[in-house]
Amino acid sequence: VAIQKEVSDALLKEKKMDTLKKVADEGFSEDAIAASMNTIEFQMREFNTGSFPKGLSFMLGSMSKWIYDEHPTEGLKFEAPLAELKEKIASSGSEVFQNMIKTWILNNSHRSVVEMVPSKTLESEQLKDEEDRLMKIKESLDPTDLQSIIDNTANLKQLQAAEDPPEAPTTILSLKLSDLGHEVIEYPITVTANENDSGVTIVSHEPTSTFIV
Repeated sequence: VAIQKEVSDALLKEKKMDTLKKVADEGFSEDAIAASMNTIEFQMREFNTGSFPKGLSFMLGSMSKWIYDEHPTEGLKFEAPLAELKEKIASSGSEVFQNMIKTWILNNSHRSVVEMVPSKTLESEQLKDEEDRLMKIKESLDPTDLQSIIDNTANLKQLQAAEDPPEAPTTILSLKLSDLGHEVIEYPITVTANENDSGVTIVSHEPTSTFIV
């Protein structure tokens, strides 16, 4: 089984390198490049972090430059690099990516192959390790310390289940009607008569959409 696994791993590595060599020689189709660029650009402009805090995403994005003594906002700017890449694709096409594959993968001797093997017993092993760790902690405690932990846990549960005192809601900041502005927000509107000789009048305004249409 071990020999068969080593042969399978070797064939898989060989297949990966052969595929990369083929792509480096033949390149990518224009449709594939356009689709990939459209997806990447949309993701960068939308910046949808889902349930992950967007502010934290900005901070982590800035770290790629900040930790190397560069300005933190440089890690968040993509317009200039994106425009530069588009310009290279327009002039060189697939050659941009073919050269990257050759330079950074095929002709790069500093390469590591990482094999990740799933474990059917990982969860049970982790639970066992945690139980053993907690048991060692418990055994190291004297009866007084152990009782103190039990009492503190009971007090915490009681506090969490207790209702807030009547004065607690008054400490929460809230807006009054007088705090809100009464001015109507005016959006710049453009009226275009006979749009593209269609005989139709178009009324439009520019939304804040990070150039996503």
